[in-house]
Amino acid sequence: MIRANSKKMKTAAFAVLAVVMGLTACAPIEAGFDTGSLPGVGAIESDTLTVGEDVSAAELSAAPEVYNLKGIAVWNGGRTVPGIWVAHPTATKPMDVRIVHTATGKSVVGRLLHAKNRPGNNQVTLSSDAAAALGLEPRRRARLSIVALLPGDLATRRSRQGAERSARAALTGFAATLDNDRLAQLVGALMRGMGYRTEFEDGLIANDGGAGIRAKLAGKGAPDIRVAVRSGGNKRISGGELAAFGKALRTDGSVGLVVSVPGFGKDVRRSGLMGGAFVEMLDLDGLLDLWVDRYQDVAAVDRELMPLKPVYFLAGN
Repeated sequence: MIRANSKKMKTAAFAVLAVVMGLTACAPIEAGFDTGSLPGVGAIESDTLTVGEDVSAAELSAAPEVYNLKGIAVWNGGRTVPGIWVAHPTATKPMDVRIVHTATGKSVVGRLLHAKNRPGNNQVTLSSDAAAALGLEPRRRARLSIVALLPGDLATRRSRQGAERSARAALTGFAATLDNDRLAQLVGALMRGMGYRTEFEDGLIANDGGAGIRAKLAGKGAPDIRVAVRSGGNKRISGGELAAFGKALRTDGSVGLVVSVPGFGKDVRRSGLMGGAFVEMLDLDGLLDLWVDRYQDVAAVDRELMPLKPVYFLAGN
């Protein structure tokens, strides 16, 4: 934290950099009974799937990518532990499933449990309540389809997270290909989207020929921001380099922003006074977060520097 021990410039500098960098009860599903007395059924593991209370079958979405089994079941006609449930050795943890008797099309929502694997017996174990709901006759083989169910909003979130991971990987790979000049253009576009006027200049951290930017915020009385960038393929920025950068800033009363795709050395503090001037640091993850957050504020022509394509998901209720 910066001590307020000198000029108003430091307070204004902190406010300006704060604008730049500031952009950067559920309950587990329960099985409902103890499976210890179930023949061939193992103990229930803690379920990591969390949903809201009172999720009805209508709010569940099929998730065959999570679990999908077609197997043979035989009900012996006896009573079992109450509840609609099935069990199979391939089930790794408890989950809600839709159970379908494929010959008749009858279906019911129940619970899938793990069954101990018995040599030569890969049949589906099911409860008497499940057999009754499906219209199964005692000691008659029945082919069942068992598909995992997820709450609709959770299924959407899983899809969104997968899409976000793929998108992030693509953005990271693209940003790593930018040279210093193209990286400086991208950072300049971000700052113009935030209301700054930008001028390109030689980098003040110039061991690798890095590019630089001077950003001005018109009419606010704020100090200039001097931006140094370092693209991928170069070494991480060291504490000594940042100290030299801060000394250069101190000569004209500027504050600093350093954007480094390869990151920063272990001797670097993440922000604060460097060589007598305030310097903020932004690594590749921070740069990508800022680009996504401020993308709509960036001019259309500047968006082409790293174009994004929005993907929309239906929001849960």
